[in-house]
Amino acid sequence: RSEAVGVTEMITFADRMDHEAMYRFGCGVGVRFDAVERLLGEDRTASPTVGRPMHLLRPDNRYTEWALVGESCSDAVRDEVLGEIQALGIPFLAKYRSLEEVRSALSSEDPRLWFSLGPTERLERLASIEFIAGRRAEALDLLDRAISKERDSLPKRWVPLQRLRERLAGLPDGRASER
Repeated sequence: RSEAVGVTEMITFADRMDHEAMYRFGCGVGVRFDAVERLLGEDRTASPTVGRPMHLLRPDNRYTEWALVGESCSDAVRDEVLGEIQALGIPFLAKYRSLEEVRSALSSEDPRLWFSLGPTERLERLASIEFIAGRRAEALDLLDRAISKERDSLPKRWVPLQRLRERLAGLPDGRASER
Protein backbone atom coordinates (compact mmCIF):
# COMPACT_ATOMS: atom_id res chain seq x y z
CA ARG A 1 0.00 0.00 0.00
CA SER A 2 1.12 3.56 -0.52
CA GLU A 3 -0.28 6.91 0.59
CA ALA A 4 2.52 9.11 -0.76
CA VAL A 5 3.69 9.17 -4.35
CA GLY A 6 6.90 7.20 -4.71
CA VAL A 7 6.53 5.46 -1.34
CA THR A 8 5.45 1.82 -1.21
CA GLU A 9 4.82 -0.15 1.95
CA MET A 10 5.61 -3.84 1.52
CA ILE A 11 4.94 -7.10 3.27
CA THR A 12 7.39 -9.73 2.05
CA PHE A 13 7.54 -13.48 2.37
CA ALA A 14 10.54 -15.77 2.04
CA ASP A 15 9.75 -19.42 1.55
CA ARG A 16 11.52 -22.73 1.25
CA MET A 17 10.87 -26.44 1.13
CA ASP A 18 12.65 -28.20 3.99
CA HIS A 19 14.30 -31.65 3.96
CA GLU A 20 10.95 -33.26 4.89
CA ALA A 21 9.22 -31.59 1.90
CA MET A 22 7.38 -29.26 4.24
CA TYR A 23 6.64 -25.75 3.01
CA ARG A 24 8.06 -23.15 5.43
CA PHE A 25 8.03 -19.37 5.27
CA GLY A 26 8.94 -16.22 7.12
CA CYS A 27 7.57 -12.71 6.88
CA GLY A 28 9.03 -9.21 6.81
CA VAL A 29 7.96 -5.64 6.25
CA GLY A 30 9.61 -2.76 4.47
CA VAL A 31 9.22 0.57 2.78
CA ARG A 32 10.44 1.46 -0.68
CA PHE A 33 11.30 5.06 -1.57
CA ASP A 34 11.54 5.41 -5.34
CA ALA A 35 13.70 8.56 -5.11
CA VAL A 36 16.29 6.74 -2.97
CA GLU A 37 16.26 3.70 -5.24
CA ARG A 38 16.83 5.90 -8.32
CA LEU A 39 19.92 7.39 -6.68
CA LEU A 40 21.21 3.97 -5.67
CA GLY A 41 20.92 3.02 -9.33
CA GLU A 42 20.02 -0.58 -8.61
CA ASP A 43 17.38 -2.65 -10.31
CA ARG A 44 15.57 -3.60 -7.12
CA THR A 45 12.00 -3.01 -8.24
CA ALA A 46 10.55 -5.59 -5.87
CA SER A 47 12.76 -4.76 -2.89
CA PRO A 48 12.18 -2.35 -0.02
CA THR A 49 14.69 0.43 0.64
CA VAL A 50 14.56 -0.38 4.35
CA GLY A 51 12.86 -3.23 6.15
CA ARG A 52 12.96 -5.81 8.85
CA PRO A 53 12.16 -9.48 9.18
CA MET A 54 9.13 -9.88 11.42
CA HIS A 55 11.06 -11.64 14.17
CA LEU A 56 13.30 -8.59 14.67
CA LEU A 57 10.23 -6.52 15.44
CA ARG A 58 9.35 -8.76 18.38
CA PRO A 59 10.56 -7.66 21.82
CA ASP A 60 12.46 -10.95 22.22
CA ASN A 61 13.68 -11.17 18.58
CA ARG A 62 12.53 -14.82 18.59
CA TYR A 63 12.94 -16.31 15.12
CA THR A 64 9.87 -18.02 13.69
CA GLU A 65 9.40 -19.89 10.49
CA TRP A 66 5.83 -20.96 9.84
CA ALA A 67 5.00 -24.34 8.31
CA LEU A 68 1.96 -25.36 6.32
CA VAL A 69 0.90 -28.93 7.04
CA GLY A 70 -2.82 -29.30 6.44
CA GLU A 71 -5.93 -27.23 5.90
CA SER A 72 -6.78 -26.84 9.59
CA CYS A 73 -3.20 -25.87 10.33
CA SER A 74 -3.30 -23.38 7.46
CA ASP A 75 -6.11 -21.42 9.12
CA ALA A 76 -4.18 -21.21 12.39
CA VAL A 77 -1.00 -20.15 10.60
CA ARG A 78 -2.90 -17.54 8.60
CA ASP A 79 -4.40 -16.10 11.77
CA GLU A 80 -1.02 -16.02 13.52
CA VAL A 81 0.74 -14.34 10.58
CA LEU A 82 -2.04 -11.77 10.16
CA GLY A 83 -1.91 -11.08 13.90
CA GLU A 84 1.81 -10.42 13.76
CA ILE A 85 1.44 -8.19 10.71
CA GLN A 86 -1.25 -6.16 12.52
CA ALA A 87 0.60 -5.98 15.85
CA LEU A 88 4.17 -5.48 14.62
CA GLY A 89 4.31 -4.88 10.87
CA ILE A 90 1.70 -2.16 10.46
CA PRO A 91 3.19 0.05 13.23
CA PHE A 92 6.65 -0.34 11.62
CA LEU A 93 5.25 0.71 8.24
CA ALA A 94 3.37 3.65 9.76
CA LYS A 95 6.53 4.94 11.45
CA TYR A 96 9.00 4.44 8.62
CA ARG A 97 6.92 5.65 5.66
CA SER A 98 8.58 8.99 6.45
CA LEU A 99 12.04 9.61 5.00
CA GLU A 100 12.82 11.77 8.02
CA GLU A 101 12.11 8.85 10.37
CA VAL A 102 14.32 6.59 8.25
CA ARG A 103 17.04 9.29 8.24
CA SER A 104 16.86 9.52 12.03
CA ALA A 105 17.28 5.75 12.46
CA LEU A 106 20.11 5.51 9.94
CA SER A 107 21.90 8.47 11.57
CA SER A 108 22.20 6.50 14.80
CA GLU A 109 25.48 4.86 15.70
CA ASP A 110 23.48 1.88 17.01
CA PRO A 111 23.46 -0.84 14.30
CA ARG A 112 20.26 -2.32 15.75
CA LEU A 113 18.43 0.69 14.29
CA TRP A 114 19.78 0.23 10.75
CA PHE A 115 16.94 -1.97 9.45
CA SER A 116 19.16 -5.06 9.14
CA LEU A 117 21.45 -3.17 6.75
CA GLY A 118 25.21 -3.48 6.81
CA PRO A 119 27.41 -0.39 7.25
CA THR A 120 27.84 0.24 3.52
CA GLU A 121 24.15 -0.13 2.69
CA ARG A 122 23.27 2.11 5.62
CA LEU A 123 25.58 4.87 4.39
CA GLU A 124 24.31 4.58 0.81
CA ARG A 125 20.75 5.11 1.95
CA LEU A 126 21.61 7.84 4.45
CA ALA A 127 23.62 9.83 1.88
CA SER A 128 20.80 9.43 -0.65
CA ILE A 129 18.25 10.72 1.85
CA GLU A 130 20.46 13.72 2.68
CA PHE A 131 20.80 14.47 -1.01
CA ILE A 132 17.06 14.20 -1.65
CA ALA A 133 16.44 16.59 1.26
CA GLY A 134 18.60 19.20 -0.49
CA ARG A 135 21.62 18.62 1.74
CA ARG A 136 24.00 17.86 -1.14
CA ALA A 137 27.17 19.00 0.69
CA GLU A 138 26.32 16.87 3.73
CA ALA A 139 25.64 13.84 1.55
CA LEU A 140 28.96 14.17 -0.30
CA ASP A 141 30.86 14.84 2.94
CA LEU A 142 29.31 11.76 4.56
CA LEU A 143 30.42 9.64 1.62
CA ASP A 144 33.90 11.22 1.50
CA ARG A 145 34.51 10.47 5.18
CA ALA A 146 33.28 6.88 4.85
CA ILE A 147 35.32 6.23 1.70
CA SER A 148 38.45 7.64 3.36
CA LYS A 149 37.87 5.49 6.44
CA GLU A 150 37.25 2.29 4.44
CA ARG A 151 39.81 2.79 1.63
CA ASP A 152 42.19 0.17 3.06
CA SER A 153 39.45 -2.39 3.67
CA LEU A 154 37.75 -4.74 1.25
CA PRO A 155 36.49 -3.03 -1.93
CA LYS A 156 32.93 -4.12 -1.17
CA ARG A 157 33.02 -1.70 1.78
CA TRP A 158 33.96 1.43 -0.19
CA VAL A 159 33.47 0.91 -3.95
CA PRO A 160 29.65 1.17 -3.76
CA LEU A 161 30.07 4.39 -1.76
CA GLN A 162 32.47 5.75 -4.36
CA ARG A 163 30.04 4.95 -7.16
CA LEU A 164 27.20 6.67 -5.33
CA ARG A 165 29.40 9.68 -4.64
CA GLU A 166 30.23 9.99 -8.35
CA ARG A 167 26.54 9.69 -9.22
CA LEU A 168 25.51 12.36 -6.69
CA ALA A 169 28.35 14.71 -7.64
CA GLY A 170 27.09 14.63 -11.23
CA LEU A 171 23.58 15.80 -10.25
CA PRO A 172 22.80 19.48 -9.72
CA ASP A 173 20.91 19.10 -6.42
CA GLY A 174 18.81 16.64 -4.43
CA ARG A 175 15.50 17.86 -5.75
CA ALA A 176 16.52 16.64 -9.23
CA SER A 177 16.35 13.03 -8.06
CA GLU A 178 12.66 13.37 -7.31
CA ARG A 179 11.69 14.09 -10.94
